[in-house]
Amino acid sequence: VTATDAAGNESTESSALSITVDTTNTNIPATLDLDTASDLGTSSIDDSTADNTPTISGSGTNGDTVTLYDGSTALGTAVVAGGVWSITSSELSDATYTLTAKSTDAAGNESNASVGLDITIETVAPTVTSFTSSTIDGSYKIGDEITITANMSDDVIVGSSFIIFLNTGDVVAL
Repeated sequence: VTATDAAGNESTESSALSITVDTTNTNIPATLDLDTASDLGTSSIDDSTADNTPTISGSGTNGDTVTLYDGSTALGTAVVAGGVWSITSSELSDATYTLTAKSTDAAGNESNASVGLDITIETVAPTVTSFTSSTIDGSYKIGDEITITANMSDDVIVGSSFIIFLNTGDVVAL
């Protein structure tokens, strides 16, 4: 390439410029997972948490920028290093989400969305909405067996324990 000014002076030829056109999509981020430290459910693999800014991780192509999505809403970004990435999400309300990720390479090519990761965020503990008992009139005697049913505001885990504080000051653990 040369340049010529209005007076007709021509520059020397520039050196060659090599251009690479990259239109190939980058790899889709793989193995999205709710990090163990964020997975505050009943097990470390249930993808249920009380953390409303959960950390999601996965694998990808080094140097790519990964964006985490809830639908079309971006929740955060990270650059893949050592084949892995980790994103702490922006704040989410209590709900069930299907999160996906997309990678963007240095040329700006964006991958398709990853397989969705279903997570549940629940920051409010269930409460007792009502009690019923086998003796409705409250006429209990020492040695009576009483069946008490507690109705909860949300599903609870079988095997969970309950503590009932009685008007007498006694405490009953179920």
